[in-house]
This record gives sequence, C-alpha cells and structure tokens, in this order.
Amino acid sequence: MKKQKLFSTSTVGLLLSAAMFISPVQASDVKYNYIEGRYVLDAEVGNIDGDGILIGGSFRLNTDFYAFGNYETLDMDFSNDIDTFTLGAGYIYPLNTMWDANFSFSFVNAEVNSNDDNGFALTAGVRGMMMPKIEGRATLTYIDVDDDDTFVTLAGDYFVSPNLSVGLELDLGADLETVSIGARYYF
Repeated sequence: MKKQKLFSTSTVGLLLSAAMFISPVQASDVKYNYIEGRYVLDAEVGNIDGDGILIGGSFRLNTDFYAFGNYETLDMDFSNDIDTFTLGAGYIYPLNTMWDANFSFSFVNAEVNSNDDNGFALTAGVRGMMMPKIEGRATLTYIDVDDDDTFVTLAGDYFVSPNLSVGLELDLGADLETVSIGARYYF
C-alpha cells in the first residue's frame, strides 16, 4: 500500500511540475462558484473505521483567485470523532480552455475527541473537463495540524445539468483515508 501511495504522490507531483512549464492561456471553462455536500462512505484511521458528512463551497473572486471553505465531521468507531473546518484562498493557473492548475493555502481547525488544534494546508492540483459532462480533479495536499500528513485526492464529477454535478472522491493520506460521494450546485 505504501508503494502505491508513493507512486500516486510522485505521479501527481510530476504532472503538477509539468503544468508549470505550459504557457498560460485565457481563462478556462472550469467553474469555481459552487456549494457542495458529500457523504463520506468510508473513513479509515489505522484500524478504526467510520463515516461522515462534508459541506462546503467555493467562490471565484476574479479571473485569478478564489476563496473556499468547508466543514467535515467524521463519526469513527469507539467514539472517536473528527471535526475539521477549513477556510482558504487559491490561485488559478489556466492550462488551456478545459483545464486549470490551482494552488491554495488554507487555515485548518481540527478537533479530535475534544482536542482542538489549528494549522494550515498547502495544495497544488489540476482540475478540468475530461469529457463534455465529466470533470476530473487530482491534488496533492500537505497539511500541518498538530502532526503533518500529505494527501493525494482523486475525484470525478458527472454533470447531470449545467448547474448540478454528482461524483466520487478518494482521499489517500498516511494517517487518514476517505471515500465519499456528493453533489455540487454551481451558481
């Protein structure tokens, strides 16, 4: 499992590095104004399983920047609860009319079993339309709250209408792994 995570992390890092050398183009068609809700089907911390919900959203401030926030609550086995609040801003780097690279910084507040801690997260990723109705996302996130971890996120959404998408997201970290389904409403 560790080799797969290392390979995934290396692959995403290589893609993001290559994206930096592509000359920017006009703004892409990727949408940044949305609200979302997700059901975390499975969350694993070591041998402890759980599930939960996430609510969040994003708002494009101008052609280059966006702001975002989310709240996630995980109900783990043996009365272990994890509540996370994230608030941040990101930079949009258009790769072409269908794909963007994004880079963000966020403030993170995490409460694990009534132990409250603050920290930050740095994220780099790509996001775009793989097909006319299917959007894909891949990100690499470094998070430092009490302890540090690195996550690889792979996700895809299917647009059931121009303003509504449904999708699946997989987050792989050394300490926490989650699988979630959700919907986004774009405005």
